[in-house]
Amino acid sequence: YRCGIARHQAGQSDAARKDLDKAIELDPDLADAWYVIGNLEAGRGQIEAAMSAYVKTVEIQPEHAAAWYNRGNLLFNQSKLQQAIDCWTIAITIQPDLFRAYNNRAAAYDRMNRDSEALADYEKTLVLNPGFVRAWDNLAWLLATSDHKQVRDPARAIQLATKACELSDFKDWTCLNTLATCCAENHDFKAAVSWAKQAREMAPASDRTELDA
Repeated sequence: YRCGIARHQAGQSDAARKDLDKAIELDPDLADAWYVIGNLEAGRGQIEAAMSAYVKTVEIQPEHAAAWYNRGNLLFNQSKLQQAIDCWTIAITIQPDLFRAYNNRAAAYDRMNRDSEALADYEKTLVLNPGFVRAWDNLAWLLATSDHKQVRDPARAIQLATKACELSDFKDWTCLNTLATCCAENHDFKAAVSWAKQAREMAPASDRTELDA
């Protein structure tokens, strides 16, 4: 099992899988071995194998928060939003300080147009980890663009987006793009254009067409 972890961290996926399979052969109820297999297979794009490994992990150890969390991530990437939310909710119940689970659950709520629930989860994320840039950025975007009057708050959105940019030393183009959007929603179009141009300069070529629009 330990050797499998080491090989996985060294990028030796096939050898790592052989070691982990051997560990399971010796101890079929070694939940953490199944969990590492899930991570390994997810890392090389084998989603079904990864999902099966995470399912096996929580069958053996129902309170394995990390497996529930990663299982939720796979479901989210498959647009199975409610199932992902259910997994993250279990993970949070087991480990209440799992801030990334709150952030990701908020993103799923946002996609489902459940903005009040998204707002609450982003706020909780920032309470748990005030230095987590992505939550500042995500919450700023939500407040600037929400169609829900009780959630929409463009003025506060600028403060949050600025904080995200400060925490990332103004080097994350997605944060700069969010700040541009927040400025536009506050009708400060000069600032919006300026930040959007800076975001475009840093963004990969594949994203520049969308930024131009």
